[in-house]
Amino acid sequence: MGDFFASPALLNTYPDWRWADALSFTKYAFVAVAINELKGLEIECDQAPCSSITTGEQIIEINGYETEGLNLGFCIGMLIVLIVGSRGLAYIGLRFLK
Repeated sequence: MGDFFASPALLNTYPDWRWADALSFTKYAFVAVAINELKGLEIECDQAPCSSITTGEQIIEINGYETEGLNLGFCIGMLIVLIVGSRGLAYIGLRFLK
């Protein structure tokens, strides 16, 4: 569940744990939803904290959601692979372990 606290852009500072991030179901779901909602978004804000960010694409770039091949199609594909893989392992475990 730590994926909500660390964006993909920050994980380059921890190269030893990069593999663990690739196995995270919540990472791909969260990034897919973020990309889907932020693409094409126009932000109107005149106050100081958000006046420099005007589009959703800037938020995607800042958080690194589309770095290293993370796009909407890839995230959906990885979710399918993780679902099928975990169900396959569960089947093997239930079928052959007594």
